[in-house]
Amino acid sequence: LNLAAVTDLVGTPGVGTTSSPNYAIDTIVDENDQISEAALLLMNSSTNAAIERALDVDMYAIDVLAGQTLQFDIDTQGFATPLADSYLRIFNSAGSAIKTSDDALGFGAEGNAKESFVQWTFATAGRYYIGVSAFNNIAYNAKTGDNDANSTLTGSYTLHVGTTPTATITMSDYDLLPGETALVTVAFTEAVLGFTNADLTVQNGTLTNVATAD
Repeated sequence: LNLAAVTDLVGTPGVGTTSSPNYAIDTIVDENDQISEAALLLMNSSTNAAIERALDVDMYAIDVLAGQTLQFDIDTQGFATPLADSYLRIFNSAGSAIKTSDDALGFGAEGNAKESFVQWTFATAGRYYIGVSAFNNIAYNAKTGDNDANSTLTGSYTLHVGTTPTATITMSDYDLLPGETALVTVAFTEAVLGFTNADLTVQNGTLTNVATAD
């Protein structure tokens, strides 16, 4: 703005010039950046999506039971253009954030150290919301979709949502003599990744390498 082109009420012209900061204007309507637009997820499901531009937010919904513990895991491996640094937020029905995650690795194969992971136990039953964005865009309003922060990061991701797995261990023989062997079976309530002998502790014996029977 050329201040010399404007005057005050007595006709005195301004001096010099002034300029405003740069602003990013997003002219694309984000159709799933608030809880009223959230896509409902099934329990123990995986969803592929992408943060496609600087101010993009993906909002999801999940129905939970009181006392239920769920895991929310962002993975980026396998994509040609993965999301380099994700940010995960969990919201209650009012749109208030109750848990966030930045650089936290989940279980199984991971794409990079800046993925997000949350394990959370819900005290109250109801519908909750999961917001996925790129890092720096971390304080948006979940009810209105406003207050996005500009981020230079875009890319694809997978959001895994599920209950925590439990395991039952059985043996073909519980009364072994020295030198005898038995088959040990570890049965999980759902498919798991990365389970190896390193996850097991054996006293007074040895294990052969674990093998899957799926």
